[in-house]
Amino acid sequence: MTERQAKTVILVVDDEPLLRMDLEDSLYIAGYQVVAAGNADEAVAILSQRNDIGLVVTDIHMPGSMDGLALLQTIRDRWPPVRIMIASSQTRFAPGQIPDDVPVFSKPFAYASINAKARQMLDMD
Repeated sequence: MTERQAKTVILVVDDEPLLRMDLEDSLYIAGYQVVAAGNADEAVAILSQRNDIGLVVTDIHMPGSMDGLALLQTIRDRWPPVRIMIASSQTRFAPGQIPDDVPVFSKPFAYASINAKARQMLDMD
């Protein structure tokens, strides 16, 4: 694990426990500290309490008061340095709905691709 990875926490947000745990495991094995949330409301609570989250990987369709797109906007508004990736079965979005710098991974996805993109995004500092 590099010093950078040791200082960077990735927040995985998905309401499907098995997919969430698989992604958590994959990122952990890649050397990252990982925390998880089952929906966007939990994610906002975690982001409000921590200042070490560098990347959020979120699903789109989740229960709660907001979906992944609303979470994306909330993160942009309240925690602009935090990077975001989408990992969802929804892969078609209206023009402008997803910012150009937010990668979208379609479920089922290759964990190696997400790990590589996480590494690239977190090394942008």
